[in-house]
Amino acid sequence: MNFLVLISVISLSSSKIIHNIDEYLYEPPKIDLTQNGAATILYVRLCESSSMNYSMPYGNQTILNMTRYCYCQQSEAFDAKGESCSIPGPTLVMHDKTIINVTIVNEVNGSDIVYNGSSSKWNTYKDMDVTNLHVHGLHVSPKIDDVLVKIHPSQYPMNTHSYPYDIGYHYPGTFWYHAHHHGSTTWQVNMGLHGAISMNQDGDLISEKYEENILMFEWFYVIPSSICNPGNSRYCKVTSTKDASYSPRFQLTDNEEIKGGPNLAMCDVYCSFPQYERNASGYIYDVTTDLNMTNPSWNANETVYNTEDPDLLFYFVNGQLSPTINMTKGVFRRLRMINSLSNWYLQFQFPSECGWYLIATDGVYIKGEPYQNYDLSKPSHNNQYIMSPGGRADFMVNCSEVGLYEIISTNDNTQDPEMLS
Repeated sequence: MNFLVLISVISLSSSKIIHNIDEYLYEPPKIDLTQNGAATILYVRLCESSSMNYSMPYGNQTILNMTRYCYCQQSEAFDAKGESCSIPGPTLVMHDKTIINVTIVNEVNGSDIVYNGSSSKWNTYKDMDVTNLHVHGLHVSPKIDDVLVKIHPSQYPMNTHSYPYDIGYHYPGTFWYHAHHHGSTTWQVNMGLHGAISMNQDGDLISEKYEENILMFEWFYVIPSSICNPGNSRYCKVTSTKDASYSPRFQLTDNEEIKGGPNLAMCDVYCSFPQYERNASGYIYDVTTDLNMTNPSWNANETVYNTEDPDLLFYFVNGQLSPTINMTKGVFRRLRMINSLSNWYLQFQFPSECGWYLIATDGVYIKGEPYQNYDLSKPSHNNQYIMSPGGRADFMVNCSEVGLYEIISTNDNTQDPEMLS
């Protein structure tokens, strides 16, 4: 079982984003786009990120240190230390009946070759550093929210694109944005290019009344560069020098809890991009860890996930491991949850010591009996909830007693028999 213990905080030190275990939940900065004519620029950059465990008896332990893609509010030219960068990206706070503008500037170097639909590489991992922006769930024109837009790497023309969103009447709710270029979506989203959207509307009493937290979920299977691409090189091949011959070495296929969808470790995704794209990219797979990698099954020819090494697979909450949310006893709080895992379902087991009520799904409030403010303790759910990839769910939670309660992931498939008919 993999735990999503609600325990960590993020701090900025120099150019590195450091996540510490056992501290409080970090939420990315908010960008206010609620006024008509508001505009912002998001810069796609590379950031160094670390997840640290400071509670080890023998000193600090690095769970995961690596370079990631990130959204920043300033260009590297004015923010060399990356202090305006965050993972996830900034939360975009919007309001209906406004016209706003979001501009993406790609500051990552990469290959100038971009494949089209007639290429044999069209449905493969490709265009590693080509990006764009998709506002997931928003009711805006598809001519603007165009996933076919190509924002090229920084050293080439067309490395920037503006999205003028004309937002008419729009129900309030939880949405998200992420990179969505065909061939590099899974790579860029998992590596950091995603963020939340909070849509607001006059008269939304729930948003105005209750304190809230936005939770975005990620996963990473820790394959250090010494195994993925020995010597921190861009050369990943094990038995052959031809790109076409690369076969994934770390598919997560043996673990029953995580089946469903493409289950390639990011090491395999990186190595699946054409060699010349990896050579041209400003990114290099540089994962390091202090975790025990001495299991004899770990070698360069590993082909499947080893179920004896489950501690190498991590779930992150807002880029953190096991963060804590500090609540007031007897006071309702809203949790806006976004499944940004990319291709995986999320099934939560909520602690029965607190009351959990489902109030919205995919950005829409649930109204009318019997489902409005649905009590998840009922036999239909048994304090569980399943979120589809890209899905959003909003919950109200109230804990009547002081304590430390855990939200965990589960693969439980029991149901009340009466609910199955």
